[in-house]
Amino acid sequence: MNHTFLLSLVTFLPLVFAAVVLLLPRENAKAVRTTALAGTLATLAVSLVIWSQFDLNNSGAFQMLEHHEWVKSFGINYFVGIDGISLLLTIMTTAIFPFAVGVSFSGITDRTNQFYAWLLIMETAVLGVFLSINMVMFYVFWEAMLVPMFFIMGIWGGPRRVYATVKFFIYTMVGSMVMLVSILAMYFMTGQQTFDFPAILASMPAVLAKYHGQYGSDFVEILLFIGFFLAFGIKSPVWPFHSWVPDAYAEAPTGGSIILVALKMGLYGFIRFCLPLFPNAVHDCAPWIVVLSVIGVVYSALVAAMQTDLKRLIAYSSISHVGVIMLAIFAATSIGINGAVLQMVSHTITTGALFIIVGGLIARRGSSQIADFGGLMKMMPGFTAIFLIATLSSVALPLTAGFSGEILMLIGSFQKYPVATGIATTSAVWSVVYMLWMFQRVMYGPITNDRVKSFHDTTLGEYWALAPLVLAIFALGVFPAISTSRTAGAATVVLATYHNGLNPENGGKAVETALAPVPQGYVSAVASAAPLKGNR
Repeated sequence: MNHTFLLSLVTFLPLVFAAVVLLLPRENAKAVRTTALAGTLATLAVSLVIWSQFDLNNSGAFQMLEHHEWVKSFGINYFVGIDGISLLLTIMTTAIFPFAVGVSFSGITDRTNQFYAWLLIMETAVLGVFLSINMVMFYVFWEAMLVPMFFIMGIWGGPRRVYATVKFFIYTMVGSMVMLVSILAMYFMTGQQTFDFPAILASMPAVLAKYHGQYGSDFVEILLFIGFFLAFGIKSPVWPFHSWVPDAYAEAPTGGSIILVALKMGLYGFIRFCLPLFPNAVHDCAPWIVVLSVIGVVYSALVAAMQTDLKRLIAYSSISHVGVIMLAIFAATSIGINGAVLQMVSHTITTGALFIIVGGLIARRGSSQIADFGGLMKMMPGFTAIFLIATLSSVALPLTAGFSGEILMLIGSFQKYPVATGIATTSAVWSVVYMLWMFQRVMYGPITNDRVKSFHDTTLGEYWALAPLVLAIFALGVFPAISTSRTAGAATVVLATYHNGLNPENGGKAVETALAPVPQGYVSAVASAAPLKGNR
């Protein structure tokens, strides 16, 4: 069976539904919502077909390749493919967007056509990032993501939405432009033949070895790496490039907050591009990045404990979690990278559930201030149980999704950076402090506000939204192999490419070995795509 069209279908299907949504009558809000939800569910169905057709025995190689010439004279091609890492993140993306649509049914009542159209366009942009293996195409999707998020936050956000939107846009745009400079530099350094990632990757070791021989250092490689690091670090977000996150999370509508949680594109970029393309720069800069990561873990946890707003508390909690993921990625161990990908997925599920819960509280009370709640368990026992499960997953309780990724990351990181890992492990302690304290203040204690006495328990819509996420929390917690069995092969290929590219003084092999072809997992992408180059 020919599967080469599936990746294009899953990428652009939301865009088709976005066009349909815009054509529907504005006054028929029900039809708009139903069509938008159908679009995200159809995209999820296609991604599940991709999951079922994915070859686990070859999970380290790009599969289901589609390659078409786009701008032939500059080597800009339409080139998509999927390996074990991008498979997990694709499924994560298509699974979370129906929730972003569903929770917006009651909250978005103005210009519904535009809101859901932008949301569907956003899904296409995020999927394009995970599936593109041409550097220009990757950059186009990366930048395209800014536009729908700009409007989602700027039009339907909270009171300070303009400030939060401009801050988000400027931060991410600056990082992206620096990354574009690095992409163009690699294109010229490798002979101006193509922007296809596998081909650039195959050429970079020889190019960087030449510059290393000329300058006696990794200076050029580090400059290229910094361009990518700024873009990915801002989007991840890595401390100290994180300050846009609390404002964006707090001011975005609930559906927008869920989307922001699912934006694991920066962390994905570190694994996909930085480790294999710039091994010596990663080796040289890793100690400094580890320091930033550990500071981010501790600083964000302390700030989270002082928050009085539910959404801002979750935002700082996310920054703290990102610090641990960064530590695992730059430890460059197989178990660490597998754990990092698993944690990306579990963090999206867990924090997505928390934002749906907070959205429900805001809908009832009209506020996200912790002080405006208290004693809710008396009126909302079912809601309390679901809230507790999501909270315990966030603090990495064993048998929940949060624990599976956390333990793998810490084991992998400890092999390389035991002291930093020991400090980062305190994140689990801090998360217990601020998450359970938040839960206690909202759900337990005396009822201090008469308005909460009229609160109703979990609605049918909330059950439909939260039940699948609760099941996913326990599924990934009990069976983490759901993730690791798909990512193990791809992680091995990434690390093999990284270690083969190291200079001898950085622990690599002889220069002639470093100049050898990259592992088969990447080279096979080029070879497999060759027969498709004539397709139109």
